[in-house]
Amino acid sequence: MNRARFLVAALALGFLALLSVESATAQNQKAVGTVDPAEKAQRPLIGKWEGTAPSCDANCGSDRFAFCVAEEKNLGDHCSYSQIVIPDQKGFGGGCLSGHKAFCSPVSEYPQVQDYAAIAAAGGVWRGTAPTCEGSCGDGYFALCRSVDGDSCDFTSAIDISKLPGSFGDDCWSGRKVFCVPTSFLFNVQ
Repeated sequence: MNRARFLVAALALGFLALLSVESATAQNQKAVGTVDPAEKAQRPLIGKWEGTAPSCDANCGSDRFAFCVAEEKNLGDHCSYSQIVIPDQKGFGGGCLSGHKAFCSPVSEYPQVQDYAAIAAAGGVWRGTAPTCEGSCGDGYFALCRSVDGDSCDFTSAIDISKLPGSFGDDCWSGRKVFCVPTSFLFNVQ
């Protein structure tokens, strides 16, 4: 009888120890591997302005995407092609007499911008009608890609235009078409 009680007690202690280890592991994984969506939504947008005045020629390269593009003479208080306002103008510098500046954000911070299935599921869509495209994203959307010909995204090579859903259609004679994605998609944390 004592041996049976001992085995039951040992099994119970072992089970409690296992639960404790699993709970600690789960808490550690949460602390290290995830970000609370409310916390991420309150974090400032990560990135920096590219394009040196007076003749700006912004390019975010292959590891960053152009979250915001400011056209010539725009002082960066709002983004061209969308209704986005970037309140912190630190690093913007002088206005452009020609060309564009771009607020370049690292893909490593926002990997969902290269998840083309998720982009399609979020309702990403091309805006702007050829030949004078003048595409613009409405309130609550940002321009993930801007293009005149549908061959590549202007200001960045991080976004593969051929993988974006929908049809680009005819080339632009002037202006640009924009691929619009809900701003909430950028801050969505799985």
